[in-house]
Amino acid sequence: MQYLAHINATGSCLATFATALENHMYFAEPSPFMVQYDSSLTAPVMRVTIPELDDLDRESRLLLLLQGLIQDDSVSTLLNSNAVQKICFITPHEFGEPVLGDALLESLLRDNKVAAVSFSQQPSLTANTLVLGTLVLCADSTVGAEQILAREASQLQVLDGPLGKIPGEGACAFFVGGQTQVTEHAYAGALHEQLQAANATADELYLFGGTPNEAWQYHWYAASQKIYQAEDAVIEMLDPNVVCGHTGVCQPWMNLVAAIALLRSPFHRARQRVLMLDNDNNAQLIEYARSK
Repeated sequence: MQYLAHINATGSCLATFATALENHMYFAEPSPFMVQYDSSLTAPVMRVTIPELDDLDRESRLLLLLQGLIQDDSVSTLLNSNAVQKICFITPHEFGEPVLGDALLESLLRDNKVAAVSFSQQPSLTANTLVLGTLVLCADSTVGAEQILAREASQLQVLDGPLGKIPGEGACAFFVGGQTQVTEHAYAGALHEQLQAANATADELYLFGGTPNEAWQYHWYAASQKIYQAEDAVIEMLDPNVVCGHTGVCQPWMNLVAAIALLRSPFHRARQRVLMLDNDNNAQLIEYARSK
C-alpha cells in the first residue's frame, strides 16, 4: 500500500501533520450546534473545520476534497501513467445510500480529465481486500449539523464536557502497488498480552485511533502497568481525532497517514515503529513499522 496524498485541518504535508500530532496541537472550536449531554446541561459540540470549506454543504465539501486528491501531483502522475486499473472511493453513506451519487463521481473524474477507469464506491474497506492497481480515494466531512445530531451526544466532545469524538473532515489517497512505506502487524489476545507480545516499552510512540472515554483510560492504564519502569514518565498517546478531528469513514485510513507521517518525521529519522491502539471494537494494538 503506497501513500500518495492527504488533506486535513493540518494541511497536506506529512511533516506538518507529524508536527501537529507530536506537539498536541488543537484545531477544534465550538460549533453553532448545541446538544444536551446530561440531564441539566447543554453545550456546543467541538468540531474541526477546513476554513475553505466552511460555508459549503456536505456534498460540495466531499467533492472538493476528492478533487484536491485527484489534482495532487502524486495522484495525477499515477493516473497519467496508466498504472491505475480501478478507482475505489471510500465515502460516507446515509440510509444505505452514498452521499455522492455515481453520476457526480463520473462528472468529477471527467472534469479532471481522468481517463475512463472503472470505479466503485464503498462506506468502508480494508487494504487486504484490494487488488493490485487499485487507487483508493477516501473522503468524509462530519462537521455538518445533520451528522452531529445523528450521533449520540455521549459520543461527542462538547465544550468543557467529557471525552468524546471531535467531528472533522479530511481525505487521503493510497495506491495498491508500488513502494510500500510501512508494514502492519495486528496483535491478538487481551491488551496486556498484546503489549507483551509487541515488547512494548513506556518510551515507545503510541497513536490512539479509537473513541476516547473514561472507561477506556482505566482499561489502558491497568493493561499497561507492567511496561513501566520506576523512572518512566506516563505515556502520552497522540490522537489524530483530537488534533484534526474524526474524519468518519476516512478515519482508519487517516490513522495510517498519521503513522506514516510520524515514521517519516524529519525530526525522528531513527524511529522504527509506531504502536496504534484502537478501542472501537475490542482493544487492539497494531504495529506500523518502516518497510525493510
